[in-house]
Amino acid sequence: MAETSMPIPAPKKRIDFFDNLKGVLIILVVIGHFLLPVHNDNAVITPIYYLIYVFHMPLFVFVSGFFAASIFKNGRLRSNKIFSMLLMAALFQLTIMALKWDWSFDSFLNFNSAPWYLVSLACWNLLVPLFLTLKPKPAIIGAFALALLAGCCDGLTTYMSLVRTVGFLPFFLMGMYCTKEQLSAIKESSWLKWVALAAVAFMVWYCIFGTCTAELWQTGYYNSGYTGSNLVGMAARTVMFAIAVLMSLALLFVMPSKHTFLCYLGERTLQIYILHRIIRQVFSIFGFFKLPVLLDPVWGPVILIALSLAVVAVCSIDVIRKPFDAIMGIKWNAIIKPAA
Repeated sequence: MAETSMPIPAPKKRIDFFDNLKGVLIILVVIGHFLLPVHNDNAVITPIYYLIYVFHMPLFVFVSGFFAASIFKNGRLRSNKIFSMLLMAALFQLTIMALKWDWSFDSFLNFNSAPWYLVSLACWNLLVPLFLTLKPKPAIIGAFALALLAGCCDGLTTYMSLVRTVGFLPFFLMGMYCTKEQLSAIKESSWLKWVALAAVAFMVWYCIFGTCTAELWQTGYYNSGYTGSNLVGMAARTVMFAIAVLMSLALLFVMPSKHTFLCYLGERTLQIYILHRIIRQVFSIFGFFKLPVLLDPVWGPVILIALSLAVVAVCSIDVIRKPFDAIMGIKWNAIIKPAA
């Protein structure tokens, strides 16, 4: 009897440009989190920290949105991925709680740390079928208006990541509605180099007048309510939105489209994102961030950035990827069968 061979599906082709971009962004995420505990106490670290935070998560959300439309195909939502995101968020949250020895149910629902992103991403993906029925421009404008109003509402908190889900929604929609052709046109536009120069000018200005921008960040950032007047808060958030777009476009301009070592990191952002935050918590438990040397204007930044890069390298080890792939690959449809 002749053997029948089963066709082997071709592996999904990755896009080097986005893997490079995700590689840079995950490095910035880790550096930002390791600078966080001392960012207000070191005059050199402060501007680095705020420059990272002004745009790195908005751009990460944009990238997530760019690939989100594929979760809804042929009238069906790929709910397996959404359930896996929520499971990953729950396990991540429980691990952080265990390290803090905080077992309250209230803390479990309060996503005020890194696990928030997985919860918000699951919510955004769940709403993709609705978003696809809307016209892009009105949807983005409406989401931006909602993000501005969210800062005025005390009811939107970090519980179940509500405030961040609404605050970062415009960036997700900009990514979701952006086509490959539009992105290529932006990448190849002659005006983008002027945007990059403007971003450099902003960074120079920021390093000189960092305190002003720090106050702007604290007033108008997307993950909390406004700290003072709602009108001032909405103005600050609008300025931050513009800065985030400016910095993001500048990074798109310099990002290589060919395969580099950053692609290796870009393929492993999930494991790096989760594991680095756990490692940072362990460092915090042992009092690492209270070391006086970290307040030194030279050695403080050097030590923390070098440590961040080392943590990125360790967390990206390929063998660590297997449990994360296993969770994200769970076939929930086969586990949760509909009632007859």
